[in-house]
Amino acid sequence: MITAETAQRFWTRVETVGECWEWQGARQKYGHGLMSVKGKHQKAHRISFEIHNGPIPAGMVVRHKCDNPPCVNPDHLELGTLADNNRDRDERGRHVKLEGEAHGMHKLTDRQVATIRRLAEERKLTRVAIARQFGISEGYLYALIKGRKRKAAA
Repeated sequence: MITAETAQRFWTRVETVGECWEWQGARQKYGHGLMSVKGKHQKAHRISFEIHNGPIPAGMVVRHKCDNPPCVNPDHLELGTLADNNRDRDERGRHVKLEGEAHGMHKLTDRQVATIRRLAEERKLTRVAIARQFGISEGYLYALIKGRKRKAAA
């Protein structure tokens, strides 16, 4: 439930830009506005939705029809499921699948992957030995060799 004080603070950070009402306060990496409510960060578009429509049902997300993350115009917001939101993201080309060294959790460099594939092809070392040498599981090694992980260069 949004209090009158929260709503009043909310409006001090909104500026009309065309048909969108853009959040002028703190923003997340991808542009969604953030506002502190009772010591916790809340997304500004969700606060706007609640001010104008009441509580957001459990399991629902607030989606942007305008594809403008800082927008808090209630006419540009609608409820949906996470699947709806993910579909919006994909249709709008916002989904970036990071692979290889670009992925933040990568364990191997592209050069190491090429070496692993070469060693496996030469068959001078066992797969167990190769996996141990690079600190990876045999299952991951197998997936690398077969091109199921880190697509092999053509």
